[in-house]
Amino acid sequence: MSKSTKQKLQELAHEVKLLKEQKAQLGTQEEKKAAILDMMIAIAEQEYNLEARKKRAPAAGNSQFPGLSGEQF
Repeated sequence: MSKSTKQKLQELAHEVKLLKEQKAQLGTQEEKKAAILDMMIAIAEQEYNLEARKKRAPAAGNSQFPGLSGEQF
């Protein structure tokens, strides 16, 4: 017995809906993971009096050395 085109479209629409829900859930899981890791780093820095985060490089226009920009390195 062959499925009708309407049934196939309904199944595909349902599958798309499920995939979108899974994608949204993964995004929230990644956000939770990032927040937890950030808290862990903050606690470690506080408890052990250390700096665990990388320092950001200054913007190219704010260089202490005129003529040199961070993009050259």
